[in-house]
Amino acid sequence: MKNKKATLLLGIVCSWLPLSAEVLNFSEAYNLALEHAHNIQASALYAKAEKEKVHQEDAQLYPQINLSAYYKKSEYEHNPTKNVTRQGLFNYGANARQVVYNPTIFSRIDLQEARSNEAHTKLELQKKELAQELFTSYVDLLKSQNKIALLEVYLQYNEVKLEELEKRYEMMLANKMDLLEMRVERDTSKIDLQKEKRLFEVYRLKFANLIGTKNFELPQLTTHQKTARAVRLMQDKISRRLDPNESLYVKRALDSVDISKYELETAQDEHMPQLSFDAAYTRFDTDDPVIDSQYNSIQYVMLTLNLPLYSGGATESRIESSRLMQQAAIEEMYEARKEVAVMYDENMARFESAAESVTMYNDAYQSAELYVEAIEKGYAHGLKSLTDLNDAKNKLYEVKFNYIENIYELVNSYIGVCIVTNDFSNLKLLDALITKKDS
Repeated sequence: MKNKKATLLLGIVCSWLPLSAEVLNFSEAYNLALEHAHNIQASALYAKAEKEKVHQEDAQLYPQINLSAYYKKSEYEHNPTKNVTRQGLFNYGANARQVVYNPTIFSRIDLQEARSNEAHTKLELQKKELAQELFTSYVDLLKSQNKIALLEVYLQYNEVKLEELEKRYEMMLANKMDLLEMRVERDTSKIDLQKEKRLFEVYRLKFANLIGTKNFELPQLTTHQKTARAVRLMQDKISRRLDPNESLYVKRALDSVDISKYELETAQDEHMPQLSFDAAYTRFDTDDPVIDSQYNSIQYVMLTLNLPLYSGGATESRIESSRLMQQAAIEEMYEARKEVAVMYDENMARFESAAESVTMYNDAYQSAELYVEAIEKGYAHGLKSLTDLNDAKNKLYEVKFNYIENIYELVNSYIGVCIVTNDFSNLKLLDALITKKDS
C-alpha cells in the first residue's frame, strides 16, 4: 500500500515538473509553425469550401427529383342553397427536372474551379511566406544570442582595462581624462548588453508565437567543414532556371485571369437560350372528387425553352464589366512576371554573395578559435595577460557575429529563391547549418 502511495506521489510530482525543452532545427520549427498558424488553417478550410462549391455547380447538371405530399381539410357552403360540403384531400406525387441545354451552368462550373485553384494557390503561397518569416525569426534569435555573448566579452574586456587604468591612475601613470573615457566605455557596454538582452526576449517571444510553444532551446550554428559542405550542396541544388509560370506569384495572377475569363463567359451566356425537361406525377385521394380535384392522378412531361430577349441593358453591362476586369487581370499577370524575374535575380545575387562570405567567415572563425587557444595557453603560463585573452575572445565573437549575419542573408535569399521558383524540395538543406546541443 505504501509503495502504491509513493508511486502515485512520484507521478504527481513528475507531472508538475516542466518538460525538457526541445532543441529545434529549421525543419522541425517549420512543421510546428505550420501546425499553429491559424491563418493557414483558415485558408486550408477556405480552399476546401471552394472545392465543395465546384460539386454544387456540377450538381445542376444532374436530374433534380423531389417528392411532395400534403393533406387538406375543407368545408364549403354553397350559394344560394346554403348546403355544406366537407372534403378531405390527400395529395402526393413526384416531379423531376433535367437540364438539356444551359451554357451558363458550364461557365459557372469553370468559374468555380478557377476560384478553387486560386484558393489553393493562396494557401501554398502562405505556407512558403511563413517559412521565410519563421526562418528570419529563427536566425534573429541566433544572431541576438551570439551578440549577447559578444557584448558580455566586450564588457569583461572593458572592465579589465578599466581596472588596469585605475591602478595606473593611482600610481600617477595615467590621466583622469583617460580614466573617465574608459568608464564611459564600460558603462556603454553595460547599456548595450542590457538592451540586447531585452531585444533577445522580444525575438524569443515572436518565435514562440510562431511555433506555438515557449518550451524550446536554440541550437548552435555549425562553424566547421560541415558548413562548407552544406553551402556547396545548397549551391548545387538551388534552382538555376526560372520558369515564371511555376512561380506561385504568377500562378496567383493566372488564376485571377482565369476567373475573369469565366466571369466574362458567364455574362455572355446570359444571352443564350436555355432548354429543360420536366416530368411530374401527382396522385389525389379525396372523398369528393368534384370540388378541389376532379382527377385521381395527373402526369405530364414538358420541354421548356427560355430565350432571353431584353433585360434593360443589364446583361450587356455585365459583359463589358467582365471584359474590363479580364484586361486588368492580364495586366497584373504581366506585372507579376516582371516582379518575379526581378525577385529571382536579386535573391540569386544575394545568395551567391552570402554563400561566398559564409565560407570565408567559417575559415576565419576556425582561425580565431586557434588564436584563442594559443592565447589561453600563453595566459596559463603567464606569458599573456587577461587583457590579451579577452581581446582574443572579443575578436572570436566578432567573427562569429559576422558569420551569423551572413548566415542570416544566406537563409533569407535561399528561401526567397525557393518561393520564387516554387521549389521547396531542398528546404532541409538548411538543417546542416546548425548543430543541436545534445547531438
